Amino acid sequence: MLLFPVEKAGRYRVWANLTKARDYGIVELSINGQPTGPFDRYHPQVAHDRLDLGTFTLKEGPNRLAVKITGTNKKAIPRYMFGLDYLLLAPVP
Repeated sequence: MLLFPVEKAGRYRVWANLTKARDYGIVELSINGQPTGPFDRYHPQVAHDRLDLGTFTLKEGPNRLAVKITGTNKKAIPRYMFGLDYLLLAPVP
């Protein structure tokens, strides 16, 4: 679980820049209990991509990102890894 701050309560589009590699798993993310995913993070080489998680109503102050590793790609080395580079939030008018 990771807490991330929000300066002003409201609706936000949320993106997560995630790592993917040969030993990364399939993950489900949730923001304040609202699930998104699953995302298969297998890739033959280390790489990064930004995923659109959707639109969420966020409160002022700390909000919660939870990660659940649910499995692995059949091609992956089964180490069930996960990597988050950053979250990007954009207010929705």
